[in-house]
Amino acid sequence: MAGKRGILLPIGICTTNHSHLDFFSFQHEVRTMYVCLCRGITDTQIRKAVQAGKTEFRQLKQSLEVGAQCGKCVRMAMEIIAAELDKTDSDQVPLYYKVA
Repeated sequence: MAGKRGILLPIGICTTNHSHLDFFSFQHEVRTMYVCLCRGITDTQIRKAVQAGKTEFRQLKQSLEVGAQCGKCVRMAMEIIAAELDKTDSDQVPLYYKVA
């Protein structure tokens, strides 16, 4: 179209083994992994729920409905919960103590 200019950003979409969906561009990279394909729940949603206080799987199941249909995502969801809890525990507990 003559007279109109736009900015085109190089964006790509990559899928791997039907459970990962990665959006990437040359300027900014965003990665999203779908944990529950039945309900369309991502790892980011699970991490945010854990940070909001939902630290047990049954709480996640009630709020996000993760694992409510086929159950194939339960193991991955529990691993994400554990990783997120480990991350918050390591942020709060010092690795060393000062000696007076």
